[in-house]
Amino acid sequence: RLEEPKCCASVVGLKLEKLYDSGRLVEASALDITEDDIINIVKTGVTNLNAVSLSIGFPTTLSINHSLLGAFKNCVSLALGTDTTFKEMQGIKERLENPELFAAVAAPAASAASAAESSAAAAQPRSQT
Repeated sequence: RLEEPKCCASVVGLKLEKLYDSGRLVEASALDITEDDIINIVKTGVTNLNAVSLSIGFPTTLSINHSLLGAFKNCVSLALGTDTTFKEMQGIKERLENPELFAAVAAPAASAASAAESSAAAAQPRSQT
């Protein structure tokens, strides 16, 4: 039976200063990776994978939204070039045939947005130079 040693608590360890990897010496600070660093690396990889799959025409769960949007744009272009129409195309054709009707609706919304921006700018204190 082993008995526990009777001594005070202490910590013994090694301090890593250099790292040998594939014939190269690397500083130990290369191991200081945060969770945000890992997330950014994964995001970059996912973005690159999505770009490659879109460019070679290979559908993935990441690229399917872009592929469907591209297909819809192609259908809209085809419908605009011919007299073909479909349910989703009706609103687009109406806007293109009668832009003045929709401009009247968009104008109050645009003026409200610009009024909000100007009131926000007026509320900011001015610096004296």
